[in-house]
Amino acid sequence: LIVGPYKVVLGSNLQAHIWEPDCPSVTSGCPEVVYRDCTAGCLYDIRADPSEGIDLSGMVPEVKARLLARLRSLRRGSRVA
Repeated sequence: LIVGPYKVVLGSNLQAHIWEPDCPSVTSGCPEVVYRDCTAGCLYDIRADPSEGIDLSGMVPEVKARLLARLRSLRRGSRVA
């Protein structure tokens, strides 16, 4: 879910930051590959951090809580502003 500059992600978040000829596949164990456990949610500022490298969950927990509540509401089929 993206609201303004923020994006909340749930589940596993696979990030491949740099592609190199010696590392053509994100599953090949290259050091640039990062797996994040976002089962409790990860929060990113996609304007300031478009590669989603910094999880802001601990810095702005109120934003994460608001976005997770909105996501749960959308999944139930209701609207929350």
